[in-house]
Amino acid sequence: MVNPFPAPRVICLAIITTLAATGGTTPARAQERMQPGQWEFESQFKSGASGAMSSVDARCIDEDSARGARGSADDIREAIKAQAPGCKIEEVTAEAERVTFRQTCDSLLQTAEFYYRRTTMEGKVTMTSPGAPPMILTSHGKRVGPCP
Repeated sequence: MVNPFPAPRVICLAIITTLAATGGTTPARAQERMQPGQWEFESQFKSGASGAMSSVDARCIDEDSARGARGSADDIREAIKAQAPGCKIEEVTAEAERVTFRQTCDSLLQTAEFYYRRTTMEGKVTMTSPGAPPMILTSHGKRVGPCP
C-alpha cells in the first residue's frame, strides 16, 4: 500500500503512514476524505535555526491507500502500529475532515494534525525531544488527476 501522507523518506516515521480517519463521522463523510488518483505533495521540514528543507513528491494513491484515509479511528491506530511497532500511540482522533494523533517513539513525541478535503490535504507534524529544538513538518497535497 502506498503512503497517502507526504514526507521525505528521512522522516517518514514522523508522518506514520495510512492515517485512516472517521471516528464519529458518517460513512458517507468518510468517503470524502481522500480520492484515489495521482497526488502531488509539497513538504517543508524545519528544525531549530538550521533553516528549512523542502520537497515535492508525486505519487499514485490507489484505492487501498485512499481507503486508509477513510477508515475508522481504530484503523488509524492499527496502521500506526504496523508502521512503527516500537512506538506508543497515545491518542488518535478523527472528526469530520480532521485527523490527529500523538505518539512517542523512544523520547521523540510526535503530534500530528491533518485535514482531508477529498482532492486536497494539509497537515502538520510537530516532533519534540528533550534538550532539542522542536522539528516541524508541514505538508500540502492535491489530486492532479488519475494515476498513470
